[in-house]
Amino acid sequence: MKIKPEHYEHIRDAMFATLARFGVDNLARYREELAADPRVRDLDMRLRWDVLHASVGSRWICDEIYPYANDTHLDTALRRVMQEAL
Repeated sequence: MKIKPEHYEHIRDAMFATLARFGVDNLARYREELAADPRVRDLDMRLRWDVLHASVGSRWICDEIYPYANDTHLDTALRRVMQEAL
């Protein structure tokens, strides 16, 4: 994984906090809403990226991650975070 350990920890902690605030029931409802949207092609990817953006915001991602990594690297980290969280 190309994401720096300190950035991974920041993302993980922020996403865990967001998921805890949001709650499992609300996450399941949101997942159902996304599944019903014909524009969503990869449900799991959309869900993890939505949680990321709700947790750290686009500015942080652009400033801290994109100077050295791309979306594929970031998505690998997000998959791991979601596996740990759920």
